[in-house]
Amino acid sequence: MCFRTDSGYFSEESTDVYTENEARFFCKAPMSTTRQAFAQSSGELTWFRDPKNSDLEFASHLTNTGSGTLYREIYKRMRQQKAQLGLFESANYRFDCIATNDLNINPRAAFEFYNGRANIENNIR
Repeated sequence: MCFRTDSGYFSEESTDVYTENEARFFCKAPMSTTRQAFAQSSGELTWFRDPKNSDLEFASHLTNTGSGTLYREIYKRMRQQKAQLGLFESANYRFDCIATNDLNINPRAAFEFYNGRANIENNIR
């Protein structure tokens, strides 16, 4: 069984419950100020460029809930396009994060699978 949920359902308790019941989950993790700062400056993340889109990069990080359940945070950063950067400007990025207990999925595939959730909602309407 596999679940795709939005950030309103992200919690350590839900991560524990999914994993205890052998269910895979993909949950949008809220980009709190702590998570945003981690994505922007952590030496623990190794970013790699998407081969299909040079403005898109992925990184992932293994972490644990308070009770020790292992899960993965998969980060995506997308360069925000400007017509031309000024001499002292740096690129701006939009960051997104998905939490999952699938430790082996390719980061791009994780985001593609998760984003399929929005299509389901559109079809229900």
